[in-house]
Amino acid sequence: MSNIRPNRYSLIAWILLAVGTIVSIVHLCLTIGSDYNIGVDYDFEKTGQFGDYVGGVVGTIFALAGTILVYASFVNQQRRNTIESFELTYFEMLKVHEDIVKDMCYKEKKSRAIFPEAISELRSLYESVFATLECIKENAKMHKIHNPHVADEVLFKYLDDMDIPYMATVMSVGYLYYGRDEYYLTSKNEDPLYVVNELVKNGLERSKIEPIDNVLCHYYRQMYQIVKYVANTKWLDEEQKYNYIKMLRSQLSDYEQMMLFYNSLSVNGNNWREPYPEATIEKMGFIARFRLIKNIPFHYNYFGNHPQKYFVTEIEAWKTKGIMFFENEIYKM
Repeated sequence: MSNIRPNRYSLIAWILLAVGTIVSIVHLCLTIGSDYNIGVDYDFEKTGQFGDYVGGVVGTIFALAGTILVYASFVNQQRRNTIESFELTYFEMLKVHEDIVKDMCYKEKKSRAIFPEAISELRSLYESVFATLECIKENAKMHKIHNPHVADEVLFKYLDDMDIPYMATVMSVGYLYYGRDEYYLTSKNEDPLYVVNELVKNGLERSKIEPIDNVLCHYYRQMYQIVKYVANTKWLDEEQKYNYIKMLRSQLSDYEQMMLFYNSLSVNGNNWREPYPEATIEKMGFIARFRLIKNIPFHYNYFGNHPQKYFVTEIEAWKTKGIMFFENEIYKM
């Protein structure tokens, strides 16, 4: 990945050397002229003038060029050291991440095999939460839900305005991570969301949820630090940053990328997609900026919010550069 480009100091030095050489040749021609013939007579007055000129003017140009070349070499060495230090840290972080993946275990599945299992669990949770939310909304319409902390009309309006697929996804990811009793979207019992959270929780069977927090949280924290490390390295241009992150993305299976998308919709995972929506690539959240879910399978039966439908603004921004956000079109808009 190292790419040391000739810096401007080297360019200036070579220009000075070229100028010095040209000036020397021109002055030689003008000084000697037609009166000087090689191998016949030497006019030491003229050759002496030429030598003085070379030593006083051209020699100074060459000396300056030499000094600049030495400085350019120093600058290039500094850049090499910076890149080597960066890459040493980066590849060590990748190794740590891979070690984390090898050690993961969930429901008798190991390493990357846990992600299809996690997606299956998430789908099952989503279907239960979605059905429960629909039922709660219907009961609210029939005034069958009453809460001492939230007025009926406030709760009904909240449910009526709710994006149920999105809320079901957020809750499902939370329950998958922390279990039925440990996950709350808010602790304020006067908030309509608290009431909804409690109603959904009571509709889920505790025994059916095996929390995955102790498996995936370390995985996502390490991966986030890798991407953040590259993104915040100021001396890398955007293309170089993308190429480094592409190495990380190449290690992610299809199911890992799918799980990353669903994780980003949760409260704890929103740093992956914020700011959202965003039309300037350099300002996008990490998922869109580096196309971290580029390879998710187009044939998968997605539940809740669909990836291609979710990143509409970002997809269009990448299209202006002639690049597809996803490897394959996965949703007919």
